[in-house]
Amino acid sequence: MLRKFLFILLVISILGCNEKKANSVLLDNNIEVKSIDNNRFLGNWVLNTYIGDKIFKDNFELKNTNNKLEGTLSVPKVFSSKLEKIIIREDVLSFEILVNEGAKPYRVKYQCQIHSSNLQIVGFATNEEDNSLIGGFVGIKAKEIK
Repeated sequence: MLRKFLFILLVISILGCNEKKANSVLLDNNIEVKSIDNNRFLGNWVLNTYIGDKIFKDNFELKNTNNKLEGTLSVPKVFSSKLEKIIIREDVLSFEILVNEGAKPYRVKYQCQIHSSNLQIVGFATNEEDNSLIGGFVGIKAKEIK
């Protein structure tokens, strides 16, 4: 329980430290965008997702295909889902996925912020229907294989 509390405290402090307010640019997958090739969120990430007392290692990929943002989030051996409603505003990324597990499918909204020299993201996953917290996550950018 203490570990969960400390994680939430860390995430809140990191997300609360961003004082960038001006020049916010909205990029989303419904419009063409010109300058996302070098965006810091693009690439493959391993998400350490904390749900209750469990830690899951999820795979997250975001790419620019013909000036459209697209990607997937996968929970190994459980499900893989296409990213929807992808939005980037400065250092904050949000997207939704459809989770096909359990009694009926449900939508999850992810929101995270880039941190630590562009190699980590920190954020929360919430149930889209009632905005309840599902869990928190810390993502580490996967090294590119050349």
